Amino acid sequence: NLLILECRGKKNLCGLFGQNKLIYSKKVYTRKDPLATTQDFLKTCQNNLEKYKVDEVAVTITPGNLKLMDESLRLAMKFDVPVYPLHHTHAHISFMGNLPALILFCNSSETKLFLNDGKELKIIGSSIDLSLGESMIILSRKLGINYQDILVGKPIRQLIPVPMINHKSFDFSFRGILNKALYYSVHSPVVSKIDPLESSFSKRSKRDMASLGSTFQIVAIEHLVCQIRKAISWARKEYPQVKTFGFCGGVAINEKISGNLREVCSQYNFDFLVPENPLDNLDQLYTSYLQLRDSLPDLRKTDIPCLRNYPICDYL
Repeated sequence: NLLILECRGKKNLCGLFGQNKLIYSKKVYTRKDPLATTQDFLKTCQNNLEKYKVDEVAVTITPGNLKLMDESLRLAMKFDVPVYPLHHTHAHISFMGNLPALILFCNSSETKLFLNDGKELKIIGSSIDLSLGESMIILSRKLGINYQDILVGKPIRQLIPVPMINHKSFDFSFRGILNKALYYSVHSPVVSKIDPLESSFSKRSKRDMASLGSTFQIVAIEHLVCQIRKAISWARKEYPQVKTFGFCGGVAINEKISGNLREVCSQYNFDFLVPENPLDNLDQLYTSYLQLRDSLPDLRKTDIPCLRNYPICDYL
């Protein structure tokens, strides 16, 4: 049996796998008292170690709640079983295996573009400020709207320009798009010259905030599409074996974003892949463990702080 511990901070996971299937799982959400969270999570881990015959333990070492990671590692080591490190980001992209591909990873803390040429994994682009997921969370909280509101909102495309159109890099930037949307939530945009029927946002109605949210999303999508087009065009010339595009992370559940990326891929004759369930972290961590098992160090014999500082590609 394998016990997997993911110490993310806001949502921490404990899952027990046996015979290639999930036997037990529990989520422990962060409370206002960090100590109470740590104690609750460690109690769950210890109960599993004592109740089931656990042969191996795998713990996410980065990114996440460092205090919780360290305490989880210490607890696991008391039971004298092999303890292996897992990387949260690799878990998400593991569904691609070693298939030559471009892989876009988007969640609440990271937006990264990877190239797997069949020999090694490289980061070729990343957000230079906020991640897409983080920007959407901030936007929803500040405007008082949710994902469904964004879907039904009427975007005003002229309000916000697409960033980095003329940049040669494959990096991303969402802070400017977010700041513009938040600015217009307070200051009425001058759109009457474009379309007199458009809202002035003067009363901050739910409909107007949904319109701003939809505007943010459509500009963010155009930005993603622009950067991915550049990356695919470059990959086709430099790495002709790359003919697949993967999209993963929590943002991959957004059908509007996935649909636009799928359309871009079809234009370049690229296969488009997404995980069956982008939010199933335990299943993805287990897949990552199976892929890396033979190369993972036993943390009982390793300098843990040193491991945590490894970049994702070096870690692999």
